[in-house]
Amino acid sequence: MPDYTPPQKGVNMKYNRGGLLRKGRWVSMPCLILLCLLLIGCANQAQNALKVDRVDTASSVTLTSGGLRDWREYTLQRSFPSGYSGEFWVMFSFSNMLHDRTIHVKANIYIVSNGELKAEENKEANITDSSDNKLWWGNSFDISSYPDGDYSVIVTVTDLISGTSASLMTTFKIGGSR
Repeated sequence: MPDYTPPQKGVNMKYNRGGLLRKGRWVSMPCLILLCLLLIGCANQAQNALKVDRVDTASSVTLTSGGLRDWREYTLQRSFPSGYSGEFWVMFSFSNMLHDRTIHVKANIYIVSNGELKAEENKEANITDSSDNKLWWGNSFDISSYPDGDYSVIVTVTDLISGTSASLMTTFKIGGSR
């Protein structure tokens, strides 16, 4: 292997010890280390950002003790018969919204079919002295007058402390076989 010489302008090197050669430019190891630390920091920040973990459509929700924390016993259901008049719930969980033991979030739930907004619900919660970093929430809707078809449920949660938002979508069907 020939001795190392720094790159010269307009010259591509075949050997590159101690750095990264990209498009004829050499980047030193300290710069690479700083770049890696920056990328890791961004990945960790993204990993700790507000997240909607799941959205489900359900029937027969059991409200358990603990409010938002334990309110998650339900029967998952994605298909409902025409004119369904029983309980229809949108259940969702979200995480990474805890700031110094305080949670202040707003949730918007939208039910859409063929580009038309069928229902919308807005909820807000302000919880102090919390240690929870994942919460469950839900809302019931009357879908008895909805025509047969495919529907989308979109949940958007906004962390009112940090100003960040996250969304997740699921689908359900009315009519046809159950």
